[in-house]
Amino acid sequence: MLGYRPPDGSLIGKGNTRNYKFAPADAYAVIDWANSHLLVNWVPVSENPEAEELALIRKHLPLLNLRSNPAALPQLSALRAECVRIANRSA
Repeated sequence: MLGYRPPDGSLIGKGNTRNYKFAPADAYAVIDWANSHLLVNWVPVSENPEAEELALIRKHLPLLNLRSNPAALPQLSALRAECVRIANRSA
């Protein structure tokens, strides 16, 4: 989303071939961007935190949350899939 991509082949030989990571400098830049542009809020929950999370996602439609989000951005899914491909491709 911010133009960063994981290093080529960084997931080859790893057990989880979807859990890509960015280079350290890029990861720090993403964290800095998130700290400057995103709002995080803690909400106390009762017996069913999964249902409450789903209700909050459906109410607020957070753009970076794809799971159970009716307003999920297909472009973000495509970018994440591209990162998985890059991290799994051979040099």
